[in-house]
Amino acid sequence: MEDMRCSYGDFVRTGPNEISIFKPEAVRALDGVGTKCSKSAWYDIMQPRVSLATTRDKGLHHERRKIWERAFSPAALRDYESRLNHFAIQLQQVIRQSNGSSIDVSKLFYLYSFDVMSDLAFGEPLNMLISDENHFVVGLLQDGMDLLGPLSPVPWLVRIGLSIPYVASNFKTLLAWSAKKLQYRIQNAPLKRDVKVMSWLLEASRETGSSIKDYNWLRGDAFALIVAGSDTVASTLVSIFYHITEDPTQVSKLRAELENLNSPLDTHALGGMSHLNGVINEALRLHPALPSGGLRQTPPGGINIAGRFVPGNVVVSAPRYSLGRRESHDH
Repeated sequence: MEDMRCSYGDFVRTGPNEISIFKPEAVRALDGVGTKCSKSAWYDIMQPRVSLATTRDKGLHHERRKIWERAFSPAALRDYESRLNHFAIQLQQVIRQSNGSSIDVSKLFYLYSFDVMSDLAFGEPLNMLISDENHFVVGLLQDGMDLLGPLSPVPWLVRIGLSIPYVASNFKTLLAWSAKKLQYRIQNAPLKRDVKVMSWLLEASRETGSSIKDYNWLRGDAFALIVAGSDTVASTLVSIFYHITEDPTQVSKLRAELENLNSPLDTHALGGMSHLNGVINEALRLHPALPSGGLRQTPPGGINIAGRFVPGNVVVSAPRYSLGRRESHDH
């Protein structure tokens, strides 16, 4: 994508009905509050499953978001802290056991993030940090991403492929695994809500008597929770540690700042640490978890973006990887 920008400029036609826009104004136009654009047909590939991340209906998204906000309220986040700390200690112990020898942190961070998200979602950690082995779902997810990436410009072909037996079998196995975990949670729901993200979603469906009606929402949200919460965190941790090992002075600055921390669970103090948050934000700028950005569709009447008119019903994107590395954006 970056080579295409260098060759053709800031507005590049990347498909019969697709334009990639390499202007910072495009981010607000496509994803900002009050945007007139909507999610593209790519987000329908999981149908009939639908989730907060994939629904194209803004009204339904608004209603579903209210439920998710309960699961990530300040009080709910405090409930999760002990679980997060448990896995952080496990990660620390594994690193210490290396006794200074080199270790594969890419693998280690994936083990960590999948353990965390499986526990928060379903209350069942995959115990990969302890076993030092990938759970089969990690391989299935990576196989699925290999399928979805190249076929993103033709989402209808993905839908057809998923409907054909033996095609994308690994990805279908991953979907079945998350559905099985969800079904177990539904059938073995505790009398009172426990410390799981899915507990909030299940409780909301029970309160309204819509568990059956919401089943495809629950299936979609369960899958999104595991995938979006684990893969993105792992890749970001890899990026951060790559850069701080390349520049050891950053390690010294981070240690000096963290020495003033009374507890690793003090989120208020962590939020005020300028260098720590600067490192995180810089890693996300250089290596965004979703390098291409989400695909959006322009409104029927078209829209002006960065001084250019884009016709209606055109698929557009603002590639974050390229935008974050433009020299004009450096500070």
